[in-house]
Amino acid sequence: MADDKSTQTRLSESATAFPSFFQAAPHLQRLMLFGPRMQAALLRASVSQQKETASFLAHRCDEKLKLADQIMAATTFKDVFSACVTFWQDAAAQFAREAGRAVEVQSRNALDVVDELRSEASAAATTVEPMRRAA
Repeated sequence: MADDKSTQTRLSESATAFPSFFQAAPHLQRLMLFGPRMQAALLRASVSQQKETASFLAHRCDEKLKLADQIMAATTFKDVFSACVTFWQDAAAQFAREAGRAVEVQSRNALDVVDELRSEASAAATTVEPMRRAA
């Protein structure tokens, strides 16, 4: 029983000796979530880009299957040559367009991540300020 009272006395003395820590404790969770939130924002941007890329590549695979069908249905060498030339011309144009879209998507994702991080940093700063005043 005496040990319980001495433990309580030490805890209350610790609480008075370090009031800023106990006042700041509820705010620390917000600061600790900054890292995982930043990683989640970057992950979302990365997965979004991968999704766009996979969609484009799926479309290109469909085009390759169409080329194979056209070659199988060809009756002359001219038909085969024409199908191949058309396929490669379309592929070059589509890859160029996709490269432009990729740059647009990446810059948009980067701006979204920066905005999220800016708001998180602002929230963290408002969390830190009361702790600094208390110290």
